[in-house]
Amino acid sequence: GGIGPVDRLSSVGGVSSVGRERRVPHVGGQRRIRQGDADRALALRRANLGPNHPSTVMSFTLAADLRRASGDFATGLAMFEECRALAAAAQPAQLANVYRCDLGIGRCAMHLGRFEQAEAALLRCKESHAAADKASPVRGQLVTVDRDLELLQRMRERAAGAGGK
Repeated sequence: GGIGPVDRLSSVGGVSSVGRERRVPHVGGQRRIRQGDADRALALRRANLGPNHPSTVMSFTLAADLRRASGDFATGLAMFEECRALAAAAQPAQLANVYRCDLGIGRCAMHLGRFEQAEAALLRCKESHAAADKASPVRGQLVTVDRDLELLQRMRERAAGAGGK
């Protein structure tokens, strides 16, 4: 499965999320990941593999996504921004992780009312999709990004309507 729309936090990245837990697929079924477990895994991977290793970056996106799913958008945004910088600086660049981070940046920024930042990140996702080869995990995610852009537009309209009253 793909990454679900921002307003359906029960399904994030093809996995279920509840508060500060997330079900992730693994050999033999699914298991729950708690925020503390994700933070510890990230710290261990950073220490042992380095900050730019693909496994470290995946742990970073998981920890950031758990923050976002629990409603801690400010922390999630900061984590996604740091993670994106690491993934983009890796040689070769980790394009699927950059995409995931841009999607997370867009979703967190949207909920924080940072609509221009959200739009820029979501448009980067569309650009990544257009540039991705057929085998990339980015392929097939365009519908999700389009839905997020539609939600962004609705949130902007609501904010403009509330500001005018």
